[in-house]
Amino acid sequence: KHSLNPLEVFLRNERHFGESLFTELNEWFSLIGPISSDDAATLTETQQRLCNDLVRGDAPDHWQKLWEGPNDPKTWLHAFFDRFFASIERNDANKILEAPVRLSQFFFPDSLLAALHQHAC
Repeated sequence: KHSLNPLEVFLRNERHFGESLFTELNEWFSLIGPISSDDAATLTETQQRLCNDLVRGDAPDHWQKLWEGPNDPKTWLHAFFDRFFASIERNDANKILEAPVRLSQFFFPDSLLAALHQHAC
């Protein structure tokens, strides 16, 4: 059986994290998607908190607990999707070793550095 090297494990974990966070975001947006101005009085506390954060221009606390990104929700989503799509495109650990890498393309760049260190040892 093929055992994964530290870079392969890191890439698999990055992709899994991105997919899980995407699913979570989809669930959060489904909470507010059908809301209209007539619904304001019947919103749940979670819906109210999410809407208030977004209207104030803050990335919701729940998002920040899942992945600490920029505070502005639009910038947070941009940063998330940049990393998410990059994690989908990265499927070969050897390619990370062949070309310069931008750490900003990773959810957990410190874990990449640790994996590179383990791989080099």
